[in-house]
Amino acid sequence: MFSSRQEPFLVTETDAGSIGFPWDNRPAYDGQWRQAAWALVGRGARMIEYWHWHTLHFGAETYWGGILPHTGRPGRTYGELAGLGA
Repeated sequence: MFSSRQEPFLVTETDAGSIGFPWDNRPAYDGQWRQAAWALVGRGARMIEYWHWHTLHFGAETYWGGILPHTGRPGRTYGELAGLGA
């Protein structure tokens, strides 16, 4: 559905990677990011922001996967989201 005002909206902090404890982290399958993004656009989203740019090396959100992995080298997640952005 559209926002409560029946207008387009912005989706913030969409997770690019897995969230959770290390033993339960499962990345999205190929095409799943695109599927989720188009579902949001179909419901009125005009922009989707992904959080985090890179997977954090320390802190409370260490296991919240980012667009880039711990190595900082583009991988499958980056490729899928870059393709979606293109």
